[in-house]
Amino acid sequence: MKIITHDWNGSAIAQLTEDTKIAKYDVPASYVNLTQMCQANDKKLNNYMRMEGTKAYWEALSTETRISVSALVITIKGGNDKQAQGTWGHPEIAIDLAQWVSIPFRIWANRTLRKLMSGKTSQPKPQIDSQITPEQLIGAYSIIIDKFSISEELKGTYLLRAMEAQYPGITPSVQKLLPTVQPKTEEEYISPTRLAQVWNERHSTNIKAYQINQALEETGYQTSYYTERTSSKTGKIKRTKQYSPTDLGSEYSTFLLDKARTDKTVQVLRWKVSIIEEIKNQLGGVN
Repeated sequence: MKIITHDWNGSAIAQLTEDTKIAKYDVPASYVNLTQMCQANDKKLNNYMRMEGTKAYWEALSTETRISVSALVITIKGGNDKQAQGTWGHPEIAIDLAQWVSIPFRIWANRTLRKLMSGKTSQPKPQIDSQITPEQLIGAYSIIIDKFSISEELKGTYLLRAMEAQYPGITPSVQKLLPTVQPKTEEEYISPTRLAQVWNERHSTNIKAYQINQALEETGYQTSYYTERTSSKTGKIKRTKQYSPTDLGSEYSTFLLDKARTDKTVQVLRWKVSIIEEIKNQLGGVN
């Protein structure tokens, strides 16, 4: 097995340089270890994989490449080779995953993982005509995306990302357009802090954002998990609670881009005000 190991902030991320037999699976050249990508950023791969938008993207990529979804993402379990274990994915899926993680990681992935893609790489046959037109690409993706109950803004986002994957030269333009296809009003998608304020204004109570998050979990609209990172200044490990919408919650939520305290651009989970009606029984006894 020939592997090139990329470095991301001290963490190793493996990418195959040739077609490789791992356990009972035939993994094509240029595939990337998606599990390692998430581990390097304190993210859980399952949170990315279970999103409706991810499923839509995989189906569209499968249509465009004529590679089955099961061959685009391959999970290796067991065996003695720890480096080979985990979930391996098509490099374009790896870049899509990197965008979900963070903008800096996406930039790194675009520059690093595409190097093998630009060379001679082997893919399952048959291969699609590389001269597919933008109109054909949009048509193929639209057919798949329209099958999912997602907002028009998200549909626009996925179409832009699909175009960028096929035509990397338009990346600067896509980066400028992406913010314009996000939900426009703060009233439509708001933070748990604002949801608490809305509830308090309506019911003269004094609930906090953490109680909104707790109610969202109890009613099955979101799940929580923790990420860990080591402080470069103190060396201490900091645990941060994160939230991810369930399939039930995806109807009422979306991820938006926002600025963190460090001025870093991050993805944040926001909710429609109407979610309050769905969790009101959990909030009814809160003062």
